[in-house]
Amino acid sequence: MEIWQKVECDLRSTRMMVSSVWTETWLSHFGQLIPHQFAVAYRGEVACGIGLITQGIGQRNGPIRTQTYHLGTAGEPEMDSACVEYNALLVQPTDRLEFQRAIWTWAGQQYDWEEFRLDGFHEDDVRDWITADPRWTVVIKPARYFDVKTARENNVDPLTLLGPQTRSAIRRSLRRAGSNQCEWAETAADAERIFAELTELHQARWNSDGKPGCYSSRIFHDFHLDLLHRLVPLGLMGLFRVRSDEGTIGCNQVLIDQNRVCIYQSGRILPTDHRLSAGVVVDYMLIEESRRRGFDAVDFLAGDSPHKRRLSTHSTPLAWAVYRRPSLKHSLIDGLRTVKHAIRRTFRSPVKNIDPPKDV
Repeated sequence: MEIWQKVECDLRSTRMMVSSVWTETWLSHFGQLIPHQFAVAYRGEVACGIGLITQGIGQRNGPIRTQTYHLGTAGEPEMDSACVEYNALLVQPTDRLEFQRAIWTWAGQQYDWEEFRLDGFHEDDVRDWITADPRWTVVIKPARYFDVKTARENNVDPLTLLGPQTRSAIRRSLRRAGSNQCEWAETAADAERIFAELTELHQARWNSDGKPGCYSSRIFHDFHLDLLHRLVPLGLMGLFRVRSDEGTIGCNQVLIDQNRVCIYQSGRILPTDHRLSAGVVVDYMLIEESRRRGFDAVDFLAGDSPHKRRLSTHSTPLAWAVYRRPSLKHSLIDGLRTVKHAIRRTFRSPVKNIDPPKDV
C-alpha cells in the first residue's frame, strides 16, 4: 500500500474506487475472503504503475459456476459486492499499454481461471484489451450525470437544463414536500447517524418488494461504515439528508470522484402519496447542494432507469468486459444460451394472419 500511495500521489489521481483509501479499506474487509495479489510496474527502480488482481468467489456464467480473475476491487459474491465503477489501472499514461500487456502475458501463464473480467472501466480504458482478441465480450452501461459545472458557470437554475416534463415533476414534488431542510454531514459522527437512517430506509423499501436489500450483507454494511470514518474527514464521502416538516424524505450516500458527486446508495421513505416523489426531491436537492459546494457533476452511476434519464444531462460509457478461455464447458453454455434465445424469439414472433380456405 505504500507503493500504491506513492503511485497515486505521482499521478495526482483523484479516482475514488482505485484510491489507496478505498483499496486498503476493501482489503481489510474482503481480503480474507477474496484471494488477491498486486501487479506493480517499474521503470528502473521507480514504481510507475500498480493494480489489484483478485480471484472471484461464487462467480457464474449463467447458471454455471466459473473461476474468474478480476482487475480492481471486484470478485465478491453477488450479495456482498461493492460494485466497483470508474475502475482503472493506476499507471502513467505512457506506460499503460505496456503494463496491460505484461499483466495479460502473466495471466496467460496462470491456469486457475476460466474468465478474466474487467469490471466498471471507462469504455476507452478497455478498448486496447478487447481489440486484441475477438474472444472478449463487452457490455456498455451508461453512467448518467447532471452537468453541475455548466449550470454554475452559466449562472443558471439547474431546472432549466432539464426537460419540461421533468421540471414539472420536480416542482410538483417540491411543493408537495413543503418546506425542507438539507443536511450534508461534515463530521464522521454526523455521517454515521445519517448512514444508520439511510440503511433503515433502504432496507425497508427493498424488503417491501420482497427483496433483501444490499445492507442485509454484514460485510457490505461494515465495509461502508469503516469507509465512512476514513473518507468523510477527508471530504471524499458525503452523507446527505433531506427533511420536511413531517420528517425525513430520504438520504444519499455519495462518493467524491474527480470532483464529481457519485450517488452510491440511497434510502427513501415508502411511497404514500403519488404526487410526491421522494427520489426526485432528494436527488434534485443534491444537485443544488453540489452546485453550491463547487462540484462539477452529480453522477447517478451505471444503470439506465427512467429516474436517472430524467435527472441527467449527459452520460459516460462504462464497460464490463469478459474474456472466456476456450473450453468444453463454455461451448456447452454458449450452445444452451443460443437455443434459449432461439426459443424466446420463436414465441415472441407475431402470429401471421392466415386466410381461411376458400369454398370450392
